[in-house]
Amino acid sequence: MDTLFRFISVRPLPEAPPSLELALKAESDFQRRLESAASAEKPRTQAVASAQAFLDSAAAVNRVADLNHGVALLELNERLAGAAAVTPEYAAQAIASVFGEPPGTISASQSFRDDASRVRDTLIASYLLARAPAAGKELASAMRMIGLIEAAAGQLTRTRLT
Repeated sequence: MDTLFRFISVRPLPEAPPSLELALKAESDFQRRLESAASAEKPRTQAVASAQAFLDSAAAVNRVADLNHGVALLELNERLAGAAAVTPEYAAQAIASVFGEPPGTISASQSFRDDASRVRDTLIASYLLARAPAAGKELASAMRMIGLIEAAAGQLTRTRLT
């Protein structure tokens, strides 16, 4: 076991490929405050203070059901979890069935973008404060469903163009 730890301690960390870098979209006040914290004298302190302020605000998500599309996101998650296999076509059909609109229409709506921003901000703030959000599992599921809808919208656009 000692050899394993010695190997880990001397091995250089692999560099993350550029495609895996996480970038803030600066689509919310919280994300803009995090961007400005990077150039502050004490960036970590300012980022943590911004995260705490966000989690104390009404914008933080305490229950996924309180989102504009929260109930639909939870229903979509359950529907996909119960499926034997999820293909891109099945996912697009499930999204349209649950939301009543195709993925491209949903992802373009302001209410959906607001939900996505609030969930993302809540998860980022919780991470910065090193504590699990109150609705942690639900928030993670909602973020996965938001990502799926955004991906389905992009994939459907490419499919139509070819």
